[in-house]
Amino acid sequence: MRKLRKKRFQLYVFVGLVLVISGTVLLRCAGIPKIPGLDEILKKESPVTTSIADAVTEVPFLDDYNPNVAMPMSMLPRTPEGGFILENPGNYSFEAQSYCLKAGSYAPGEGRGGKGYLFAPQKGPQADIVRNILQRSFAHPEIPQRDIQVLLWAIIARTKISDMPHEMQQTATKLLTAEELFRINGGALGLIPEALLDKAFAKLPSQVRQALKAEARLREMLTKTQATYEELERIAVLFGDPPPQEGDREVPRGRWSFHPNGFFIRYFPRGYQKILIELSVPEPVQIERDERGRITVIADEYANRIETNYDDTIGPLSIRGEPSLKAYAFHSIRFEGPDPDDPGEKRQTEWTNVGWTFVGVPDGGGHASNASDRFLDLKERYEWAKTHAKELHDLNEGLKKLRADSAPQEIPPRSMEEIIALGHYATALQAVISENGPHNESWILDPLTLVKQAWQYTVSQREDRDGGSRGPSQSPLYAHVNWPTNLTASIHPIGYVLASNNNPRNNGGNNPQYNPSGGIAQPGQGGRQRLNQSGRPTDKEKSCGQKYIECRDKSDAKLQKGVQECFDKYAKECKDCGCDDWNWIFKCLGKTHTHSKDEQFDCFARACKMYGDGITSNFSPCLDVSMFEHAEDKKECLEKYLDCKD
Repeated sequence: MRKLRKKRFQLYVFVGLVLVISGTVLLRCAGIPKIPGLDEILKKESPVTTSIADAVTEVPFLDDYNPNVAMPMSMLPRTPEGGFILENPGNYSFEAQSYCLKAGSYAPGEGRGGKGYLFAPQKGPQADIVRNILQRSFAHPEIPQRDIQVLLWAIIARTKISDMPHEMQQTATKLLTAEELFRINGGALGLIPEALLDKAFAKLPSQVRQALKAEARLREMLTKTQATYEELERIAVLFGDPPPQEGDREVPRGRWSFHPNGFFIRYFPRGYQKILIELSVPEPVQIERDERGRITVIADEYANRIETNYDDTIGPLSIRGEPSLKAYAFHSIRFEGPDPDDPGEKRQTEWTNVGWTFVGVPDGGGHASNASDRFLDLKERYEWAKTHAKELHDLNEGLKKLRADSAPQEIPPRSMEEIIALGHYATALQAVISENGPHNESWILDPLTLVKQAWQYTVSQREDRDGGSRGPSQSPLYAHVNWPTNLTASIHPIGYVLASNNNPRNNGGNNPQYNPSGGIAQPGQGGRQRLNQSGRPTDKEKSCGQKYIECRDKSDAKLQKGVQECFDKYAKECKDCGCDDWNWIFKCLGKTHTHSKDEQFDCFARACKMYGDGITSNFSPCLDVSMFEHAEDKKECLEKYLDCKD
């Protein structure tokens, strides 16, 4: 008995010593227990760290660039990871499933409103795992979107997958490799009592404390309880307006970013579970400048053309402190484009003896005051020119930060000069149109949009061509484009041309790609959720896309019937020329979406043994009506597709 009492006493002494030592440690840590999980939370980076500071390629210059129609991106060829192959330039639209990547933050505004979002790269120690999950989800349409979101919340909250419910473990094994599972579990945290969390987080900034507590609560819900999705959502997703944070930027709705793959992108979140993505893949545009660097011609492949002459009887205006910047008065600006009501004709408008433009790159150290009536708004336009030059400088610096090892991203100096010249010219043209009005408002492509497209095209290039003119050359977007000496009248009613073997822009497999999973939609407000997209369409996108396919097929059947009727009507002419495969010609013509005689001839040349005046005198005019109706029908299909999604 005496021995037993002695052992009990020794045990009490041991426990007492432990308590004393623990108390000393607690005092030394100012009342915060030294718990390994807490140390990891406070010292290690979050699994995904992308912030507004990483959104470095926004493009304010395009804030008023709003294409009326866009091709369904879902009609494009896909990669196994859910990416899109951008076979041809034009405007594209896709509503994707999206995911919250920041627990305890505020959801985007409802509908297409709310604050703006910008493109940003994925950053963080487990950003690659998140990207891989979303890419692999494209090959697993059977996995519900909610299950993928719960898995992402688990990763963000650093939860052990092995501690999660069995069904979530099954989702993880489908979307993660063994190595990735090991990495996640290695960085996972155990459960920490809420009282200790409150004490440890007391001195942290409120937004950091809010996120960390949300992550801790998610870990508890994902491992200790059979929580419903709605219960998890209430922890991860807040609603309303977040309080201001340091580093917030004002990002207007619908602002474009430049994607490092060579095109422009913008986002319209619709809640946090779906997001409308729009792409602008620049069209090739011909730009000519005179010996003074003044823009004289801007023309596209569809016979939209601006010609500008300058009034050299009025001397150029200089700005004190800006040796390389001069203002030149316009003599005439002439715009012409295809007539939407008559594909064989053109419409024209002209402004004379009004307006002026800057030429040159501003240094920013000058001083301008308003001059004569011939150079109205000189002071305001100079301030805009400085802002534009700074925005381009910031874009260039942002591209350097996103530089790929194999492809330098910075804009060459010659391109920078031309981009600034186009910016000057766009501002000048906008002033002319605002003050004098367009002579005819019915255009397939208005003159200011043509200039904006030329600006985008120049930004997208990476190398200078030899000689004075610019072209796509070795840009990420296009192979060499052989410009025609005479741009024939063609119509471009829907903003893009479908892939075709005879299209010079289809560059033999070197087309750029866009994978929605490869970037973050980053809000300007730090308190709002960053969103990652997948290549999986929303239910509405699938429904609207199916309606578009049905509309397109109906339009194609109508064209097919028209081509066959022309073959039947001029059977002898077609037979004499060896044009016996009318179905092949129908397919060829259906891909062009234009009314260019050159494209018709190209289809004939591929399908017929010979062609010439005989085939053009009867057969070609017969096809014109069907081709024009086909283009109009396709335009209507696209408009219905966009209306369906809105």
